[in-house]
Amino acid sequence: MIRFMMQEGEGGINQNMLQSLRESSRLTTEAECGTQCSICLENFTNESNVINLDCNHLFHRDCIIQWFRRHSTCPVCRHSQNNEETQTTEMSVELNPNFYSIIFNQIYSFNLVYPNGTNLPTYWFGYNTIIDIMQFIQHSMQNQTPKIQIKIDQCSFKTTESYIELNKSLAFLNLSRNTNIEISVF
Repeated sequence: MIRFMMQEGEGGINQNMLQSLRESSRLTTEAECGTQCSICLENFTNESNVINLDCNHLFHRDCIIQWFRRHSTCPVCRHSQNNEETQTTEMSVELNPNFYSIIFNQIYSFNLVYPNGTNLPTYWFGYNTIIDIMQFIQHSMQNQTPKIQIKIDQCSFKTTESYIELNKSLAFLNLSRNTNIEISVF
């Protein structure tokens, strides 16, 4: 049995805050063009309608509005976006012990093989997603190229695939727990 505190309204932010976000959207600046939205992984262009959160993370307006319909925190740093006073409710939840062990006890040892031949050993948990790995790779590459493809076992993933396809936890993809990830740029 696990006990935790849940904030009311944790499923998303309220309609007033969504409207406030819509009104605070703006077009990208010259410096922001070429950087990437962490939700859809697309580059910002001159015509991109964007929202800059209090935590200084930048997203496409439509991406972050959709995100906030289900979540109340920044998708990058998990900073709470609820400015209103929230009430807390204590809840008890019983989790299947097998589920817990699959998600939290599996550790994956991936050797990242970059296009220049560099190898970087990394470790990931079962709850990490393909998006987590791709963002790590993109931030570690010196030229910050936005479009990459990774191959893990027989699976191949590209940054241009949908968020739904890439937001899958490693534990549920049935991947080898100790393998190479081949990285290519396209």
